[in-house]
Amino acid sequence: MRILCSVILSFVAAGVGLAQTTPTLPKDHDGMLRLKASAPNKPAERPRKETAPATPAVVAPKHDGTLGLAGPEPQAKEMKIAPASLVPFPAREGQPMLAGFDPVAWVARKQALAGSATITADYDGRTVRFASMESRQAFLKEPGRYLPEYGGYCAFSLAQGEAREGQPTAFRILAGRIYLFATEAFAVSWERDAAHLVPLADDAWRTAQATR
Repeated sequence: MRILCSVILSFVAAGVGLAQTTPTLPKDHDGMLRLKASAPNKPAERPRKETAPATPAVVAPKHDGTLGLAGPEPQAKEMKIAPASLVPFPAREGQPMLAGFDPVAWVARKQALAGSATITADYDGRTVRFASMESRQAFLKEPGRYLPEYGGYCAFSLAQGEAREGQPTAFRILAGRIYLFATEAFAVSWERDAAHLVPLADDAWRTAQATR
């Protein structure tokens, strides 16, 4: 009997200890015991950096009438050659002007044609050759129409602040004006940005002639 009482008392003590150590689970609204999952930890939000609003690009008309991003106007570069040496239509002594090419052919035939040594005319003390008598007559009536700009110097080079002799075979006609270039590559570059380069070359040549 004593042994039985001791066993019972041991079980009662064990039950009391278990009740003290077992956590109490919260009851839901329906009286059922459920484990409630805690919300996952959210990462801490980083402070946002204040950025200045981007300045919108200003669209402005270019010289050729198209629209482009407004920017500083191109400035004529400093000439790297003495202006006094920029004599219009330079020619070696005893050689014809424009290397002997017919200036009328650029306009009338859209070609660079060598003139004939037997069909010539005098212009400003130098000899000009022509491919035909028709070219000669047209030149004598209106020489300014057929003479290239900038005294025959390379238009692209002048816009870059340099002076190079233009080659009769590398020419372009724009708005009735004839331009010569030192190389065909220069002529191509000129065509791509003529709206900006023409004013630069004009200013460079005007300055050179004013200081001669």
